[in-house]
Amino acid sequence: MTSLLVALALTASTADAKPYMWGVGGGVNTMVLPGGFPSTPARVKKVDGDVPGGAALYTQDNGALSPDCFSDVRGDLGVNVRGLFYLNGEFRGRATGEMRFGEDYRSGAVMLGIDKIVGGESGAFAFVGGEIGLGSQRFESSQDSAVVRASTFPIKANFGGYYKINKKNVLELSLFAAAPLPMV
Repeated sequence: MTSLLVALALTASTADAKPYMWGVGGGVNTMVLPGGFPSTPARVKKVDGDVPGGAALYTQDNGALSPDCFSDVRGDLGVNVRGLFYLNGEFRGRATGEMRFGEDYRSGAVMLGIDKIVGGESGAFAFVGGEIGLGSQRFESSQDSAVVRASTFPIKANFGGYYKINKKNVLELSLFAAAPLPMV
């Protein structure tokens, strides 16, 4: 009940505030490093199908996926939809939904983040920020038809820039480092 009252109080006090800017867009990305098996493989939660030995057959002692049973992630492609809400000229919040596809690999995530706008002249701006969220990964064994699923806490640090083409359109390019931290 206390949380509800606090939320209502915050909503009421900011009801007449207007956003500095907002926008919705999509993106396409790919994995450059490690360029193969994910650097932080998720711990196995469940193995689909009737597999002798269960999850232990497909994991190492620490719970990470066994490189003997799973091929490297190749042909990785990520697509996302992102909403941005500029709080002012210095900070923007974001919400992102992302799907990644690779050989014998799929993942999805929903993340929230914030960016700090660090400069800008003549319509060009730079930013630095990060995101955190909830996600899942799905791996197919390269030896048989076993499917391993795991839940993750994806984190992402990014920096980049954007250019205001006109009052309604922006072109953005960013580099990021991401890791799907395993849920324990």
